[in-house]
Amino acid sequence: LRGDLGYSRIHKLPVATILGLRLENTLRLTVAAFALALLLSLPIGIGSALRAGRSFDRAARVGCMLGLSMPVHWLGMMAVLFFAVELGWLPVSGIEDPRAPGAGSRLAHLVLPVCVLAFFHASRWTRHVRSAVLEALHQDHVRTARAKGLSAQAVLLKHVLRNASIPLATVFSQSIPGL
Repeated sequence: LRGDLGYSRIHKLPVATILGLRLENTLRLTVAAFALALLLSLPIGIGSALRAGRSFDRAARVGCMLGLSMPVHWLGMMAVLFFAVELGWLPVSGIEDPRAPGAGSRLAHLVLPVCVLAFFHASRWTRHVRSAVLEALHQDHVRTARAKGLSAQAVLLKHVLRNASIPLATVFSQSIPGL
């Protein structure tokens, strides 16, 4: 109740200090994964809804099912095995290379965890985006806007995405603690 988290005998520091040291890296990972998942899920979900039943839609839904079916820890291990161990493109672990510290090293160490987390969340969010856009596309006011002669882009931006954004904001915000 006082906010005192105690003292770590192992690290010989207050627990709040230890958590504070780790918070910066956690925020970097979380913000980057959230942004990448958002950048992936919005265009794929919207495109999938606009092309419902076609090959793009089927491919997007299969990709989403794969992303949701694979446990995140397993996908992370497979990504490390392939991209870090087999190909040697990315570092296996850590925050940065102690031999070459700097922003480039930190960025290289973020690539795998960010991509794995973003793939999982984008898979879930894409399904929600597709569903919300499909629901908005079939509403009466959208048909009326089309009948009035508005362009497809204007209908999408002014009517469909505006109505679809309300449930999507809820889904995105509820995912933040999970990241």
